[in-house]
Amino acid sequence: MRSLAWIITPPTLGIMFWYSSTSTQVIFGGTLLIIVILLVVLPLIPGFVNALANNPNKFRPAANVTDEMDQVERERAEANVTAYKPSSFAFFTFLAPGQAKAIIRGKRFRRFIMRYDGFSFSGDIAYGTNEAIQPNRREYWEVKPTPKGKEDEHPIPVSLRKHPLDIVWWWSRYVYNLTGAIFVGIPPFQTVDTYELEQLRKVIGPNGEFIFIRIKNFSDHVRTAQFQFFVQIPGAETNDQVKVKLQYAETALVTNPYRALYDTDKRWASRLSTATIQEVSSVVRGLGYEDVIAKNSENAAQRLLTSCIMALNKKKRPKADQSRDAESGLPYIGLEIKEAELLDAEVNDSDFAKALADVAKSKADAQALDNRSAAEARAIDRRAKAARQNGHEGRRAQELQGQIATVAAAKNGVILNIGSDAQQDIDSKTALLRKTIQGE
Repeated sequence: MRSLAWIITPPTLGIMFWYSSTSTQVIFGGTLLIIVILLVVLPLIPGFVNALANNPNKFRPAANVTDEMDQVERERAEANVTAYKPSSFAFFTFLAPGQAKAIIRGKRFRRFIMRYDGFSFSGDIAYGTNEAIQPNRREYWEVKPTPKGKEDEHPIPVSLRKHPLDIVWWWSRYVYNLTGAIFVGIPPFQTVDTYELEQLRKVIGPNGEFIFIRIKNFSDHVRTAQFQFFVQIPGAETNDQVKVKLQYAETALVTNPYRALYDTDKRWASRLSTATIQEVSSVVRGLGYEDVIAKNSENAAQRLLTSCIMALNKKKRPKADQSRDAESGLPYIGLEIKEAELLDAEVNDSDFAKALADVAKSKADAQALDNRSAAEARAIDRRAKAARQNGHEGRRAQELQGQIATVAAAKNGVILNIGSDAQQDIDSKTALLRKTIQGE
């Protein structure tokens, strides 16, 4: 018992505690070292970062396509695939030039990341100055040209580093420089926000015509650089109560990704399409259908379409109106249209369109007949003039030309006898020529 009591004296307990603490430190230090090595080595393995990157359409089922399908049929088969959920898994994400993505923690917005040379967020431009903007203000996320002397926007910016010993920042920069991937957090606690995106896709049909197919999928970004957006108006009514179908392409961009996503309930594409359709339709109501469907460089619909775009870009929500669903122009929802092009304009009623085509064909035929008549008259005048100038030989050439014309007419079942006397008998040569041609 005495020996046992000696073993558990306070000095012995101290030695035992020191040994235990040292073992814990060794274990902890070894574990930390392994983690650091893994964090440094794993990004070097091809495909490792990609496997942990987000893909919002990861669960999209494969479309039922066959080799016999043309491009239009394939696109329609793709469009029919809609019943699936988006994937929110994301340790990393990739940014293409001109894209911005929202990082959320749970359901709460954290920040935007953007890759766009020559541009930055207003809040990052003002960072560290007397005009600093808080990230919870919409104005922070306005996309502006980078001032001279400032750094362009970067997914992991140097200028906004919080502390030189920020290990996560250093490691994120290491992975980004090595792979181009951006560390966004640990899902599902922090990840990239995704939303449903519906838009028209232009496909060239078998006969070379434009066909628009409505595609619905999920997206994890908005475009702060210019992009093309197609809009179709199936039944705009003119002032003479004729419905016309318009197809056009807009060149647009997102000027404030926060407004585009969160002030539209993530339906910026629908708001852009609806706003443009309403504006164009109201203008078309003041035009006649002939002005709208005219196929020329002075097309009134194209000119007024451009004026509509300018009007949309200038409209803003009234200052006195603080409701979030108030009618407003594109600046309020963080969008801008740079230009628009009318692709096609035609009457929507197929029967009316056919009647208009018949009228146009008749006008064209009449114009062609007038042109041919005028040309023949000029030719007769030239031959008569030549006959007068060349005497007997000229008259013989005129007679020969008349016989050639008679042959051409006889082939079409017509024999003309042009002379001073309408009742004059046809000359024997012409009669013989007619019998020969007609097989009499």
